Amino acid sequence: MKRRLENLKNNPEFQEKLQEMKPKRNIWGVLGVVLFFFVPEVINVLWYKEITAWITELIQRAPKTPVSDLLEWST
Repeated sequence: MKRRLENLKNNPEFQEKLQEMKPKRNIWGVLGVVLFFFVPEVINVLWYKEITAWITELIQRAPKTPVSDLLEWST
């Protein structure tokens, strides 16, 4: 097994294929990270009072369910 692994390390064809598999950085990857991580945080900072008020109102109108218990716990 060790010998086989050494052969793969020294094999230029394998190394070339390995580099082809590596994801390349592009604008879509950067935008995906920004949209997935940073935009929700900005929304939370800007409108947290409105969001909390909306959840509180939703709790009062929602029937007693596990989801309403979770919402009540989060406020």
